[in-house]
Amino acid sequence: MAYIGLLDCNNFFVSCERLFRPDLRNRPTVVLSSNDGCVVARSEEVKALGIPMGVPYFKAKAELEQHGVAVFSGNLTLYRDISARVMKLLRETVGNVEQYSIDEAFFYLPESSGVLEEVQTLKHLIEQQIGVPVAIGVGKTKTIAKYACDLKKRQEGVAILVGESWQQEAKQIPMTVVWGVGARTSEKLRQHDIKTVADFLAADPARVAQLFGVYGERLRAELNEIPAHHHALKETKQQSIMSTRSFKAIISKRSELEVAVAYHVEQVGRELRNKDLHTKRIRVLLETSRHGDWMLQEAPRSEPASPNCGHAGMLLKTACM
Repeated sequence: MAYIGLLDCNNFFVSCERLFRPDLRNRPTVVLSSNDGCVVARSEEVKALGIPMGVPYFKAKAELEQHGVAVFSGNLTLYRDISARVMKLLRETVGNVEQYSIDEAFFYLPESSGVLEEVQTLKHLIEQQIGVPVAIGVGKTKTIAKYACDLKKRQEGVAILVGESWQQEAKQIPMTVVWGVGARTSEKLRQHDIKTVADFLAADPARVAQLFGVYGERLRAELNEIPAHHHALKETKQQSIMSTRSFKAIISKRSELEVAVAYHVEQVGRELRNKDLHTKRIRVLLETSRHGDWMLQEAPRSEPASPNCGHAGMLLKTACM
């Protein structure tokens, strides 16, 4: 049976920004969503401050400034480019890769006693050649690999949980942190006094099937080191491409909007051609920011307030079919 690994780029958006700003390596840093609405990536220093993921920027702005946090607007073009480099190097090194998200990918390795050295070498290679820190978790199933990776993510290390090491770890793992277990399932597990992975595995299989159906059977198999999430052998075509950017200052000129729209359409078109894809429609969305200092400002008396004049977040999306 092959081992399954999960490679996850740590604090990926922040790590991408730090590639071009070495002076920010030890400085708390956040990246905002495409319309600067909320915090979508945090460095470890920001996490230590207790600033949560997804908090609206206008609510956290004063605290971020107080602690000297560097703030970046999201740059998806940059992040996608660096992601592509990571995935290319990963494929060249291990061959069998299934990308899970922009900063995560499962990969497959033959079972051997030298797997620890192999993944440590892989981690070092990516960090040296690409420049972003990564964590790697290895198990016999995707669910275990995901937990192993999350276990070592903050330490920027490698974790291998197979056989006895996984069985020992399972005794203390709350079911609430298992990949794919949501709030509703967690509550149902709690009601039946199933708190840890060990409790779940010790439960009667027929009872698990009765309570959770096929989902429960698959989850039980995965936690028993029996793969139930199979590798997607055929890569699916990307269904949408987005190019987004928010304006840094209040704008009211139509010409500025036209230039910005043309730029984003060009970016989306270039990526569409590079991926050899086609589209039947392009959707352009312009909107004023729901959060921002402009909401507190009064319009000049010579210019009446207009819903089209403000801090606009712009989303361009092509649906590829």
